[in-house]
Amino acid sequence: RQSTLSFFSQWKPGAYDEQQFYRIVRRRRRAYERCFEARRMRRPKLAGVSRAKLVISAEGKVMGAYVTGLDRDVDDCIGKKLLGLRFPKIAKDTIASFRLRLETGNPRPTRPRLP
Repeated sequence: RQSTLSFFSQWKPGAYDEQQFYRIVRRRRRAYERCFEARRMRRPKLAGVSRAKLVISAEGKVMGAYVTGLDRDVDDCIGKKLLGLRFPKIAKDTIASFRLRLETGNPRPTRPRLP
C-alpha cells in the first residue's frame, strides 16, 4: 500500500480561507509523499506528524517554509516542496501553519522498478 498523507486541524490559514489554502497545498501531495517514501527505505517504521509554517508574501510567493516534527530528512524535503507553492495575492504578508500526518499500511517499502 502507498503512503498516505492527511492534513488536519489546529492550523492557522493566515489571510487565506481554509478551502483555498488546502487546495493549493494539496496540489503537491504526491511530492510530499515521495519525500516520506524515500526516507522509509532506511526507516521502514517511520510514521507520524510534521508541523509546517509558511511565510507567504503579499504577492503569493512562499518566502519561508519551516517543517519539523517527523524526521529531519522528510521535513527538509517537504519544506523544499512547499517553497514552490504559489498563492493568490493578498493585502499583506501572512504566516500560515498546519500539520501533515504521514503513514502507511505497508510495513516495508518497495523500491520502484526501473523499465
